[in-house]
Amino acid sequence: MKRHLFIFDIDGTLVLSGGVGRDALERAVLKHYGLTDPFDGYHFHGKTDPQIVSDMHERHGLGPVDAAQMRVVLDDYLVELAALIGEAPRYRVLSGVREWVEELAARDPRSLGLATGNLLRGAELKLVRGDLWRYFRFGGFSSDHPDRQALTRLAVARGYESVGERVPPERTFVIGDTPEDVRCALGAEATPVGVTTGRHSADELRAAGCELVFDSMRAVAAHFNGSGLVRR
Repeated sequence: MKRHLFIFDIDGTLVLSGGVGRDALERAVLKHYGLTDPFDGYHFHGKTDPQIVSDMHERHGLGPVDAAQMRVVLDDYLVELAALIGEAPRYRVLSGVREWVEELAARDPRSLGLATGNLLRGAELKLVRGDLWRYFRFGGFSSDHPDRQALTRLAVARGYESVGERVPPERTFVIGDTPEDVRCALGAEATPVGVTTGRHSADELRAAGCELVFDSMRAVAAHFNGSGLVRR
């Protein structure tokens, strides 16, 4: 059997958390800086959690954030996220996600991973809520590296370790909803797969270099199953 890797973004790709991540980080920022609406007009999509905190410092003229301050802010963010995620009223698993993830896991449970701007613990909290965390065997997270390109490369490398071989780019798929997911997939020598379930259009994803663009995870699954790429 030819091995494949399927590496997923989280927010806007697997789930919509209904803004709970932003709410949790705003609470942490209010605690440490006394700022209200610190992210007004700022878009989180495609960014890593440390990048968001660094950008907040810059936008509000706070100077560079040091490692100790970054750590305490993100630690408090995770505390707030844990408190909020269980009752987030707008949280939902996106259409077709559960069915396809289950199908892929049944075929080769070692092949599913994550490449996300979330911290490892944040990713876990968001996916446990939707009963998806248990399907993913490896990943790259912003707790590994604050740079999205670097963590995507790490996810791919860990995917090779998970399946026990180096999988070629045409069978290593990074699935996401932002142009940044696309650029990082290409930079990690993987094939990007775009879904328009977030804030970005098909044209935006194609402009970033994505040839495979779909309007839902259900459509992604239909494409791969119809092509025979992931059959035994």
